[in-house]
Amino acid sequence: MPDTSIDVSALKDAVGGRVEADGVSWRTAAAQIGVSPSLLTRLRNGQRPDLEAFARITRWLRIDAGRFLIDPDAAPREEPPLESEIAMLLRARRDLNDNDRDHLNSILRMGIRMVRDSRED
Repeated sequence: MPDTSIDVSALKDAVGGRVEADGVSWRTAAAQIGVSPSLLTRLRNGQRPDLEAFARITRWLRIDAGRFLIDPDAAPREEPPLESEIAMLLRARRDLNDNDRDHLNSILRMGIRMVRDSRED
């Protein structure tokens, strides 16, 4: 059976994004998650959390834990189009109305286009 591991870098980035979006400190985030601040410090330094902490973190992030699991023997997954993922995430937000979603989607699509165009140069 292949070893499955946690993509610590992706987990750290997701926590960092939520910390920044919420405007809280890492210490406050740790309290909200129910883990010690030192556990988040270790995560920021690239150390893998234990299973219980991993579960608490992913619940706090409200992201399926499977998104952070790596199976080294699995064939590389083809990434879905970024525009589709963004649209899906925006649709799932209950704090946005249809106009908000459309506006954000338009801005993000334009940004994605600019990034892609700059890579082609």
